[in-house]
Amino acid sequence: MNGKSFKILLSVFLITGSLYFIFIGLTHGKSFLVPLFTAIILAMVMAPVAVKFQTWGISKAGQSFLPIW
Repeated sequence: MNGKSFKILLSVFLITGSLYFIFIGLTHGKSFLVPLFTAIILAMVMAPVAVKFQTWGISKAGQSFLPIW
């Protein structure tokens, strides 16, 4: 086996192994990742609303309590 074919074989093995472990990690971590990504999306959606509230002079503490009312 020459050096070039060894590098190709090693690259294929590493890519396949990496994809396998990423897939396994995502399937086992879904109970943590789903709420995390939901929170991230909601935070991005609410960011412009928070900026608008700040222009109205509402404090950050007040912004936290407004959705509860």
